[in-house]
Amino acid sequence: MRNTEEVRSNIKIIGENVIPVISYLACGLHRSVSLEKLPMKKILSNVLNQIIPIMIVVYLGFAVNNFGENRKVKQQVRTYQEMLKIELEENLQALEKVRDYHVRLSQDFSNLLASEELEKDFESINFQGLKPGFVASSAYQTGLQTGIIQEFDLNLVQILNRCYTLQEN
Repeated sequence: MRNTEEVRSNIKIIGENVIPVISYLACGLHRSVSLEKLPMKKILSNVLNQIIPIMIVVYLGFAVNNFGENRKVKQQVRTYQEMLKIELEENLQALEKVRDYHVRLSQDFSNLLASEELEKDFESINFQGLKPGFVASSAYQTGLQTGIIQEFDLNLVQILNRCYTLQEN
């Protein structure tokens, strides 16, 4: 019960103090001047003279914040592009390492199929397994998870999707 009384008394105090503050802002004068004694043009001009600079400062604050955010996003896009470039180059190198082996293996099996002495020719093949080229997709996945890929051109996103889908298959 005491809390309720305290809240009511605080509201009353606040209400009593708000009216003079509004009057002061509207008049641009001391509290003793009442709004009824001033012409409406004077009241409006005082209010506008005080509100417009505040609006300008708030707008400038938002503009500076947006500028900072845009710079941050552009830096993240550059970093992501570099990560993708490095990852794709490493994936290409991994595939090129096993390419020669697969070309040679394909030729050996073609020769083996044409051979009349299958057992003898099979022993001459240097078969070391399939040796798949292991490729990474961590940079691409990071872009998807963070949403930074949305900053890319749609055609580039489509090309990246195809490339990484082919890598997975």
